[in-house]
Amino acid sequence: MKYMKKIYVCADIHGDYYAFEKMVRISDNNPLIIAGDLCPGNSSFESFFQLNYKELILISGNCDNSYDFQRAGINYPPRIREIEFNNRKVVITHGHIYNSSVSPIELSKGDIFISGHTHRPQLYLNSSSIIELNPGSTTYPRGGFPASYAIIEENEIKVIGLDDGILIYSLQY
Repeated sequence: MKYMKKIYVCADIHGDYYAFEKMVRISDNNPLIIAGDLCPGNSSFESFFQLNYKELILISGNCDNSYDFQRAGINYPPRIREIEFNNRKVVITHGHIYNSSVSPIELSKGDIFISGHTHRPQLYLNSSSIIELNPGSTTYPRGGFPASYAIIEENEIKVIGLDDGILIYSLQY
Protein backbone atom coordinates (compact mmCIF):
# COMPACT_ATOMS: atom_id res chain seq x y z
CA MET A 1 0.00 0.00 0.00
CA LYS A 2 1.32 3.43 -0.89
CA TYR A 3 2.52 5.88 1.74
CA MET A 4 -0.39 7.44 3.58
CA LYS A 5 -0.52 10.29 6.05
CA LYS A 6 -3.77 9.15 7.67
CA ILE A 7 -6.32 6.39 7.62
CA TYR A 8 -9.93 6.68 8.75
CA VAL A 9 -11.52 3.74 10.55
CA CYS A 10 -15.13 2.88 11.32
CA ALA A 11 -17.16 -0.25 12.06
CA ASP A 12 -20.67 -1.52 12.61
CA ILE A 13 -22.54 0.59 10.07
CA HIS A 14 -25.27 -2.07 9.80
CA GLY A 15 -26.73 -0.92 6.50
CA ASP A 16 -27.14 2.75 7.44
CA TYR A 17 -26.26 4.45 4.17
CA TYR A 18 -26.38 7.91 5.81
CA ALA A 19 -23.61 6.93 8.28
CA PHE A 20 -21.60 5.30 5.47
CA GLU A 21 -21.90 8.34 3.21
CA LYS A 22 -20.93 10.62 6.10
CA MET A 23 -17.78 8.56 6.76
CA VAL A 24 -16.83 8.71 3.06
CA ARG A 25 -17.26 12.49 3.16
CA ILE A 26 -15.30 12.89 6.42
CA SER A 27 -12.43 10.72 5.18
CA ASP A 28 -11.97 13.14 2.28
CA ASN A 29 -10.25 10.78 -0.20
CA ASN A 30 -8.00 9.23 2.47
CA PRO A 31 -8.20 5.44 2.85
CA LEU A 32 -11.21 4.29 4.86
CA ILE A 33 -11.21 1.02 6.81
CA ILE A 34 -14.58 -0.52 7.60
CA ALA A 35 -13.92 -3.14 10.27
CA GLY A 36 -16.99 -5.27 9.61
CA ASP A 37 -20.76 -5.16 9.64
CA LEU A 38 -21.14 -2.77 6.72
CA CYS A 39 -24.24 -4.78 5.66
CA PRO A 40 -24.57 -3.02 2.25
CA GLY A 41 -28.04 -4.38 1.49
CA ASN A 42 -29.82 -1.46 -0.20
CA SER A 43 -29.56 0.11 -3.64
CA SER A 44 -27.76 3.22 -2.38
CA PHE A 45 -24.70 1.12 -1.58
CA GLU A 46 -24.83 -0.45 -5.04
CA SER A 47 -24.78 3.01 -6.67
CA PHE A 48 -21.83 4.08 -4.54
CA PHE A 49 -19.73 1.03 -5.30
CA GLN A 50 -20.40 1.37 -9.03
CA LEU A 51 -18.69 4.78 -8.86
CA ASN A 52 -15.59 3.08 -7.37
CA TYR A 53 -13.78 6.34 -6.57
CA LYS A 54 -12.76 5.67 -3.00
CA GLU A 55 -10.08 3.49 -1.44
CA LEU A 56 -12.05 1.27 0.92
CA ILE A 57 -10.49 -1.46 3.02
CA LEU A 58 -13.31 -3.81 3.94
CA ILE A 59 -13.50 -6.64 6.46
CA SER A 60 -16.51 -8.92 6.92
CA GLY A 61 -18.31 -9.04 10.23
CA ASN A 62 -20.75 -11.41 11.88
CA CYS A 63 -23.78 -9.60 10.40
CA ASP A 64 -22.37 -9.31 6.86
CA ASN A 65 -23.45 -11.79 4.20
CA SER A 66 -22.25 -12.47 0.69
CA TYR A 67 -25.66 -11.76 -0.85
CA ASP A 68 -25.69 -8.13 0.32
CA PHE A 69 -22.16 -7.59 -1.00
CA GLN A 70 -23.07 -9.19 -4.32
CA ARG A 71 -26.07 -6.83 -4.61
CA ALA A 72 -23.75 -3.87 -3.91
CA GLY A 73 -21.46 -5.03 -6.72
CA ILE A 74 -18.40 -5.83 -4.61
CA ASN A 75 -16.59 -8.97 -3.54
CA TYR A 76 -17.28 -10.37 -0.12
CA PRO A 77 -14.36 -9.18 2.07
CA PRO A 78 -12.06 -11.38 4.16
CA ARG A 79 -12.43 -11.85 7.92
CA ILE A 80 -8.93 -10.57 8.64
CA ARG A 81 -6.47 -8.43 6.72
CA GLU A 82 -3.01 -6.95 7.17
CA ILE A 83 -1.75 -3.63 5.81
CA GLU A 84 1.28 -1.49 6.60
CA PHE A 85 1.15 2.08 7.85
CA ASN A 86 4.34 4.04 8.60
CA ASN A 87 6.40 0.87 9.07
CA ARG A 88 3.84 -0.63 11.46
CA LYS A 89 1.81 -3.73 10.83
CA VAL A 90 -1.91 -3.03 11.03
CA VAL A 91 -4.16 -6.05 11.48
CA ILE A 92 -7.87 -5.49 10.83
CA THR A 93 -10.70 -7.82 11.80
CA HIS A 94 -14.22 -7.47 13.09
CA GLY A 95 -13.53 -8.96 16.52
CA HIS A 96 -16.12 -11.73 16.76
CA ILE A 97 -13.55 -14.43 15.86
CA TYR A 98 -10.09 -12.96 16.44
CA ASN A 99 -8.63 -10.66 19.05
CA SER A 100 -5.04 -9.50 19.38
CA SER A 101 -4.05 -12.49 21.50
CA VAL A 102 -5.47 -15.10 19.07
CA SER A 103 -4.71 -13.34 15.79
CA PRO A 104 -3.33 -15.70 13.11
CA ILE A 105 -1.15 -12.77 12.04
CA GLU A 106 1.71 -12.26 14.47
CA LEU A 107 1.88 -8.82 16.04
CA SER A 108 4.92 -7.08 17.53
CA LYS A 109 5.50 -4.14 19.82
CA GLY A 110 4.10 -0.97 18.24
CA ASP A 111 1.81 -2.74 15.76
CA ILE A 112 -1.87 -1.79 15.57
CA PHE A 113 -4.78 -4.20 16.01
CA ILE A 114 -8.16 -2.91 14.79
CA SER A 115 -11.49 -4.53 15.59
CA GLY A 116 -15.15 -3.58 15.84
CA HIS A 117 -18.09 -5.75 16.98
CA THR A 118 -18.61 -4.39 20.52
CA HIS A 119 -20.00 -1.02 19.35
CA ARG A 120 -17.89 0.58 22.11
CA PRO A 121 -14.81 2.63 21.27
CA GLN A 122 -11.51 1.59 22.81
CA LEU A 123 -7.95 2.78 22.36
CA TYR A 124 -5.07 1.55 24.50
CA LEU A 125 -1.62 0.00 24.58
CA ASN A 126 -1.96 -3.62 25.75
CA SER A 127 0.50 -5.55 27.93
CA SER A 128 2.45 -6.64 24.80
CA SER A 129 2.80 -2.98 23.70
CA ILE A 130 0.40 -3.51 20.80
CA ILE A 131 -2.01 -0.65 20.12
CA GLU A 132 -5.62 -1.87 20.28
CA LEU A 133 -8.24 0.22 18.50
CA ASN A 134 -11.98 -0.21 18.28
CA PRO A 135 -13.58 2.83 16.59
CA GLY A 136 -16.99 2.11 18.14
CA SER A 137 -20.08 2.12 15.94
CA THR A 138 -21.33 4.74 13.50
CA THR A 139 -24.90 3.55 13.87
CA TYR A 140 -25.67 1.67 17.09
CA PRO A 141 -23.20 2.83 19.75
CA ARG A 142 -23.28 1.15 23.16
CA GLY A 143 -22.04 1.88 26.66
CA GLY A 144 -23.17 5.51 26.68
CA PHE A 145 -20.76 6.47 23.89
CA PRO A 146 -21.83 8.51 20.87
CA ALA A 147 -21.57 7.23 17.29
CA SER A 148 -17.85 7.33 16.55
CA TYR A 149 -14.93 6.67 14.20
CA ALA A 150 -11.13 6.85 14.39
CA ILE A 151 -8.26 8.49 12.57
CA ILE A 152 -4.79 6.92 12.51
CA GLU A 153 -2.16 9.56 11.81
CA GLU A 154 1.63 9.44 11.68
CA ASN A 155 2.11 9.83 15.45
CA GLU A 156 -1.37 9.74 16.95
CA ILE A 157 -4.64 7.83 16.90
CA LYS A 158 -7.90 9.59 17.77
CA VAL A 159 -11.43 8.31 18.34
CA ILE A 160 -13.94 11.03 17.52
CA GLY A 161 -17.70 11.51 17.84
CA LEU A 162 -19.31 11.15 14.41
CA ASP A 163 -21.96 13.83 14.86
CA ASP A 164 -20.23 16.36 17.10
CA GLY A 165 -16.51 15.89 16.32
CA ILE A 166 -15.67 15.68 20.03
CA LEU A 167 -12.51 13.78 20.92
CA ILE A 168 -13.32 10.57 22.84
CA TYR A 169 -9.84 9.00 23.05
CA SER A 170 -6.36 9.93 21.90
CA LEU A 171 -3.09 8.00 21.95
CA GLN A 172 0.25 9.33 20.83
CA TYR A 173 2.88 6.79 19.81
